[in-house]
Amino acid sequence: MLPEIIPTILTKSVEETKSRLDAVIGTVSRVQIDVVDGIFAPNKTVSLEAISQIETSLDYDVHLMVENPLNWIDKSLLLTASRLSAQIEAMPSQEDFVVHVIESGMKVGLALNLKTGIESLDFQILSALDSILLLAVEAGFSGQPFNDQVLGKIKKLKEIREKGNFSFKIGVDGGLDKTNIVSVVEAGTDELAIGSAIYNQKNPAEAIEDLKKLIKNSK
Repeated sequence: MLPEIIPTILTKSVEETKSRLDAVIGTVSRVQIDVVDGIFAPNKTVSLEAISQIETSLDYDVHLMVENPLNWIDKSLLLTASRLSAQIEAMPSQEDFVVHVIESGMKVGLALNLKTGIESLDFQILSALDSILLLAVEAGFSGQPFNDQVLGKIKKLKEIREKGNFSFKIGVDGGLDKTNIVSVVEAGTDELAIGSAIYNQKNPAEAIEDLKKLIKNSK
């Protein structure tokens, strides 16, 4: 199975969010809503409450880049999100976050900033995870250049998954485009969270199809 492309939406307005959702309907089944609170990172996105008023057929993943992500679980339920991920750097307890998200009925993921090592994960809860998201940029802003340091982290995480017989998916987020997507896939990535390389193009749906073809032809 080819890796899944998941468009990422990091915006400051409801109008822009809706426009980006509409642009990829029919090309993907879900998008990732990036949430930044202005504290964890010096940026602030449109509220989940506002996004919840938008009607769409797409499923939502929510990626929290916020302080105290436990406090955002109920807000994420407003979107009827399928999966909720958050930065481990903001968590006093990874286990508490994972347990509460699962109890809320959503799948759960953990996200690691570029400079955060794989060893910072709580290995006792890996079996409960749906995904681990590795950032290839610093959290909080779209349009940053890809950092190939993430390639080693992908490979290390893949080894851990295989040795432990875990089922979590490995995702990469940040700076992905046609110049680096193949190397990321070859390293062992299952999910590709992509923003600028899709939405900076005249036709976002065509941009997604072009990236899919690139991945398929590399196999």
